[in-house]
Amino acid sequence: VPEHFDEKWQRLPFEKRGWVNIGHQFEWAWLVSRAVELGLDARYVEQGRRLLDYGMRFGYDRAHGGIYTWCSYEGQVTGRHKGWWQQAELLRALMHYGLRRGCDEFGGEFDQSLAFVKRAFLDDEHGGWYEAVEEDGSPMAEHTRKGSPAKVGYHVTAMHIEALRLAGEMES
Repeated sequence: VPEHFDEKWQRLPFEKRGWVNIGHQFEWAWLVSRAVELGLDARYVEQGRRLLDYGMRFGYDRAHGGIYTWCSYEGQVTGRHKGWWQQAELLRALMHYGLRRGCDEFGGEFDQSLAFVKRAFLDDEHGGWYEAVEEDGSPMAEHTRKGSPAKVGYHVTAMHIEALRLAGEMES
């Protein structure tokens, strides 16, 4: 789903932020599916599934787990680093679609990505998630802070709430 447009609502070229944020594909997939659970017409489940499939096809790192940050409209990954909030949205969407939509074909990717997040993003000593890591999970010197004032804990909190909801520990 394109996110950046000019004043005539034309997609911006890549050089001017005309890219797809892969994490949003997973976030929107979850939002659409959850909205169907809450009363949105069921035909939208397929739209959410298309977003999930796009994100897995073009953004998933099969070698290390997790998802990249951006790709071109054509699906070319444009940066090999991985952001923290995108990983939280990936995990939330995969567990949701696996348990609520019967999409169990991504179980291995969920396990691989959860292990990647635990290894690369979590600060065992002081808590929190590091902002971004390299493709293989090694730290990025310029991104060693945790979280972001603009995001606070929305994505990670939403991931945990969904895990609890799916486990039956919270009311729908």
